[in-house]
Amino acid sequence: MKPLRAIVHNPDWDYAGGGEKVTAVIAGRLADAGWSVELAGGAALDIPRLERVLNVNLTGCRFRGTSQEWPSALKKLSRLSPRAARFLSGRTAFSFASGADLLVHITGSIPPLCPARAGLLFVQFPYDPNESIRISSDGSPERWADRDKLARLASWDARVCPSSFVRDWVWKRWATRCEVLHPPAETAACHPLPKEQLILTAGRFYATGPTKKHAVMVCAFRELCDSGLQGWKLVVAGGTHPRPDHQQYLEEVRALAEGYPVEVVTDLSFQEILPLYGRAAIYWHATGAGEDETARPELFEQFGMTIVEAMASGAVPVVIGGGGVRDIVRSGTDGFLWQTPDELKSRTLELIRHTQLRASLSQNAIARAKEFSREAFEARVDRIISELESRLK
Repeated sequence: MKPLRAIVHNPDWDYAGGGEKVTAVIAGRLADAGWSVELAGGAALDIPRLERVLNVNLTGCRFRGTSQEWPSALKKLSRLSPRAARFLSGRTAFSFASGADLLVHITGSIPPLCPARAGLLFVQFPYDPNESIRISSDGSPERWADRDKLARLASWDARVCPSSFVRDWVWKRWATRCEVLHPPAETAACHPLPKEQLILTAGRFYATGPTKKHAVMVCAFRELCDSGLQGWKLVVAGGTHPRPDHQQYLEEVRALAEGYPVEVVTDLSFQEILPLYGRAAIYWHATGAGEDETARPELFEQFGMTIVEAMASGAVPVVIGGGGVRDIVRSGTDGFLWQTPDELKSRTLELIRHTQLRASLSQNAIARAKEFSREAFEARVDRIISELESRLK
């Protein structure tokens, strides 16, 4: 019997971040289940690099390119009637998936209609507040555009998101329900090693989007050192991108680190970062620091896979208490949440000075991390795939 055909679409495969990990693991589960899987995106995809960086197996998956440009007719129409052009684009943009049994798509904006027989939508975050859907007091959409947006969202059979933080904002901005599907952390590969006087943070060196706020953490560590902290080291690890603004951001972090026991390491494979997780006594995370979560929620972490992997390795998380991070860390039980750089420093000093507390929180962190394992994610994905398959029969 001919296998079912799935297209897994991600316009940013080359970024190889958390969203790409989610879609790659889903693609792998589909292939393992006997589906014919195509990885779709706008640029040529280096599948071996993706497998190495994300620690995934994409054997049997093949790449197909998709145009990110509007057809010439739509471009002409957009000059005459932008509203009509947006409407037609919302119905034709994914025409490459017509005839497919399943389309998987990751998005930060309201997607086009799903043309496949079934659709699985992973919402990273509803980034643009201008896309918000207006609902009247009687529960009906206020405008024609709101009805169109709701129809596009409803065309996707399953809608999932990475945390309760994202779920709540999808409801606030899009008036649409999403199921929480925590992303896959590689906890099985993470093991504690003899702990060193090492603080670790890991996150992409990108200048745009929800940045990892490396400067906040490097400056906090510098101030700890200036206040007398000795013998401890901060390692700042992350992926890079050749775009000039991202490279400038990286150089600014390196400049801040000069003259202090701070090491900046780039583009490590998952296997290369594992020993750092294992040796780190404390793990820092600062995405969203200094931002207003109510006004700019898109600048906060949607989940935080690196936090889970560090916890699985026995590092105690001292992480900002905003965004999806709150799904992971229970402050005072398996780590600490902070709101200001001063609190980051004080909680860190508390752990440095009280080794018994650090050991207790470390054990709790290891146990907590198991709840967000790749195995748990795969089990949830398998259930969703099975439900979608049953609808296709």
